[in-house]
Amino acid sequence: MNDTNISSDPELQKLIERFPRLFRGAQPAVWSHVPVGWSAIVGTLFTGIDAMLNDDQAKSFRVEQVKEEFGTLRLYVSFDRIDADGVNPNPTALRSLVDAAVAASEVTCYVCGAPGVMRKLGAWATVRCDAHASLQARAVLRHRLVVVERLRAARVAGRSRARRCDVRAGARRLGGMGLG
Repeated sequence: MNDTNISSDPELQKLIERFPRLFRGAQPAVWSHVPVGWSAIVGTLFTGIDAMLNDDQAKSFRVEQVKEEFGTLRLYVSFDRIDADGVNPNPTALRSLVDAAVAASEVTCYVCGAPGVMRKLGAWATVRCDAHASLQARAVLRHRLVVVERLRAARVAGRSRARRCDVRAGARRLGGMGLG
């Protein structure tokens, strides 16, 4: 595991320090990110999970990844062992904690934590408040304008090259047919 892959995420780092039993004191195995706007939601989720686990269960439990996917919170966990003696937490209780956190993320701005709605910005689905949605929309528009300008510049610069290629391709075609 590469401990440097996510250490620059301050929200995740705070959660690792606050909930060492859930992370076993280390970075998740897979790249993770906790956005500032959702840090309270994730903190509440981890508080519930930590309270639910006894010491034996905590030894087998590990947070593998926390991230945003398709606009909402995703949490991936693992258990080292599964047995009939109740070592693993109640899956129904765990699922309800995660479902509540996902539902909260669906209406909470990813950036600031204010009430938000799911929005499509470019190719991405994301939850944003009105203020951050307009900032994001402007950034997407600026990016699209840059792409369009680059395509136009490439097209203008490439026209003379394209004509030369067409002539050469035509000459080869003619030559290949025995006409040249």
